[in-house]
Amino acid sequence: MDSQHMWFLQVLPVREVPDVEAGPMLCGGVTMYRALKTSKVSPGQWVVIFGAGGGLSHLGIQFAKAMGMRVVGIDGGQDKKALCLSLGVDVFVDFLDVKDVVRAISDLTDCGIAGVIVTAASHSAYEQANLLKRMNHSTYPSNPFNSSKPDVW
Repeated sequence: MDSQHMWFLQVLPVREVPDVEAGPMLCGGVTMYRALKTSKVSPGQWVVIFGAGGGLSHLGIQFAKAMGMRVVGIDGGQDKKALCLSLGVDVFVDFLDVKDVVRAISDLTDCGIAGVIVTAASHSAYEQANLLKRMNHSTYPSNPFNSSKPDVW
């Protein structure tokens, strides 16, 4: 390999970790860590994660809990619920069972949501995330769907 491409390489400090286990931390792990850090959610505050039982979010739950955040996980189905609870979510909302997800989250957190992260590939998840942000932050744009920079990660 020529020297101009060497800066792409990084030696992992722990050599006992197999590549298949370390690899997700370098992609999905960094993605979720950055979302949580840039959200500015402080320890003890609520963060809502849509798609909580998925590949990115299962890492996000663990990072958020390690950072001292309170986590609401949103996903569908008993298998996703079991996974999220095993990872430490404080509250799980099953969108398959709950008609008004936004109201349920608002009630469960006493309207105290500090951040929202969406990893689900679902239009309704983004709509619900924008509604949650608007309910909890008075500075949120009046029409989040036309905002050039929505406050949802």
